[in-house]
Amino acid sequence: FMIEDSRSNDPDAKHRDDFWDNKYSINRDRVPNFLETLADRILNTGKYLNAFRLAGNREFSNESQQLVYSSRDKRFMDRIEDAYEFAAKSLLDLMVKEKQLKER
Repeated sequence: FMIEDSRSNDPDAKHRDDFWDNKYSINRDRVPNFLETLADRILNTGKYLNAFRLAGNREFSNESQQLVYSSRDKRFMDRIEDAYEFAAKSLLDLMVKEKQLKER
């Protein structure tokens, strides 16, 4: 609802350096107030998970946790941060360990 896919019709778009910068974006008008400070984190989490899935040609496994908003309980923020850290680590491990990015 707040993340938009550019859905480019250009077949060469995925080979450009700016592909991930332009593929998905945040529609700031649709971001709920309680997620404003986390919107970029949510966007990057999704980008990392999608890149992981596409580069690894496999699904990832992670225990999903229900995300419940409460104005008194900020645990939803911790869950978003946990998801971000999982996605970033998964993609980095794939690129460095399995795809040997540092060796290229």
